[in-house]
Amino acid sequence: MHRQQERIAYLDTAKGILILCLLYGHLRVLAKWEGLDDPVLSVWGAGIGSYRPFFMQTFFLITGFCSTFTVGFLPFLLKNLKTLILPAVLIDLLCFGIMSAAGSADQGFGAHLAGFSSWLSTGGPWFVIALFWAKILMWFISRMSRGYQFMSVAVLFLLGLALNHFNLVDNYQWHRHALMAIPFLFGGYLLKGNLDRLQRCLLPVGLAGFLLIVAQNFLAKYTSFTLPASDLFIDVTFLNFPLHFVNVAGGSALVLWLSQKLERSRTLSLLGQGSLLAYLMNSTVQVLVLRMLMPLYPDGRPVGCLCFHLTAFILCVAGICVLIWLIYRHKILSWIVGKF
Repeated sequence: MHRQQERIAYLDTAKGILILCLLYGHLRVLAKWEGLDDPVLSVWGAGIGSYRPFFMQTFFLITGFCSTFTVGFLPFLLKNLKTLILPAVLIDLLCFGIMSAAGSADQGFGAHLAGFSSWLSTGGPWFVIALFWAKILMWFISRMSRGYQFMSVAVLFLLGLALNHFNLVDNYQWHRHALMAIPFLFGGYLLKGNLDRLQRCLLPVGLAGFLLIVAQNFLAKYTSFTLPASDLFIDVTFLNFPLHFVNVAGGSALVLWLSQKLERSRTLSLLGQGSLLAYLMNSTVQVLVLRMLMPLYPDGRPVGCLCFHLTAFILCVAGICVLIWLIYRHKILSWIVGKF
């Protein structure tokens, strides 16, 4: 049996594993953005399908487990504005300033501020904004009886699915993502006090889930099958959403099992504790690392070089860890950034 403190420790490790997945996937996207698109990068990207069907939803599940919904609404609202929206706004401006200085931004800093209305409507970091609204909705759901809770969660998810399918309005404030995240936030909420009972099931469920995801990747590659997944792009439909829930259950079980085995990893724990900062700054760090490495090659295009991608990934992880360590040693900065 795990005491609450031990459980939180390995949940930090679990978030660290998920951040590694995030960095791995984003490196391929940002490398293509920087003009690198070669066979090695295509092979690198093949691994993304093994975790894309569940890893962002696992973040929601863990957040639901770690969140407290028993306080009054105003304190809850203010707390989440401070811990989610404030860091997202400030770090967005910081990263834009850094990229402007590096000559990457398409517009000046003043224009970025003037266009902040876009950030408040259909821009900004989708995960943080969707998480904020999902938690607000979850606060109201937590006040209902258990039967109405399940009913409300199902209706909200199907509403998000319908809005995404029919695409009648733009995805303002990432409301589709927020609605479709509710079941996973609710799942974490239900696990409070019950996670120990599932310990024996984690490995078999996780392995079965992983094999199922591998099979789905095979089908998606060679048939018209659509692999259900929801990150920045939603590939969940009315036909495949039950499989989406199965994938999230299996993938989350595997991550939790691995996190218990790797609980003493200081790197994973650090990444997990600073997961909000890692999520918000990873793109900027990775672009800077890629630009630092590319001139080391004669033509500035390390095509077909696996060593380049591995080195970039390792340096990105190291850079994020250093940022987390530095910022959380500073009282004011750590208060601004907060933690998941």
